[in-house]
Amino acid sequence: MKTLLTLVLALTVAGFAQQPAQPGSTRPAGQTAQPGQPGQPGQTAQPGQAAPGSQAGPPAQKKEIKDSAEYNAYVAALRETNPAQKATLMESFLTQYPNSVVKEDALEQLMAAYEQSGNAAKTIDAANRLLQVNPNNVRALALLAYNARNMAEQGQNMQANVAAARQYGERGLQALQSATKPEGVSDADWDKLKQQTEIIFHGAIGFAALQSKDFPTAQQHLQPRVGHQLTEG
Repeated sequence: MKTLLTLVLALTVAGFAQQPAQPGSTRPAGQTAQPGQPGQPGQTAQPGQAAPGSQAGPPAQKKEIKDSAEYNAYVAALRETNPAQKATLMESFLTQYPNSVVKEDALEQLMAAYEQSGNAAKTIDAANRLLQVNPNNVRALALLAYNARNMAEQGQNMQANVAAARQYGERGLQALQSATKPEGVSDADWDKLKQQTEIIFHGAIGFAALQSKDFPTAQQHLQPRVGHQLTEG
């Protein structure tokens, strides 16, 4: 399951690291900046060029940061490859621009950066902050469901963590029903993220059901997915 969670957060970094539209950009909504292109107000992308993995069809509305300083601060944090430094830059960005249009995206990146740098407490804190912005964020719910189950399995605050695992699992499955693919993310990556978070959510509910000896519910959520969990780690 740890491998599965790592894959989910890796998708957060790779699949969801989309630059917002540049200040003053005149490109159509949904068309992304060219890879490696610096943020310059008024600069436009070449017609028809999109990020790798983007899909044909009606694009989602592209988020646009109006202020050039805010844009450059976000892109600098987004492009940082060292996880600890990336977390520092994202924290600075969120402090300086607490109402940014990309606040949810920045918190997703922050959560993944903390996880990659091995800071468990800060990872959980970022996930909780993310749910304050969007209570249905499936990546945050998956991380919290996994963490609660893991803590319970280790015997830490057993009753509370079992209850939390089930709660986050149920919330996660409900959120998946209405989740929409973000702009710039391929169908394959989006399907993979949904499948992997679904395994985490079902696993958390099934684990919690086992602790209360609700065997029918445990079987419902665990049995069809045993093979997937073994495959994914």
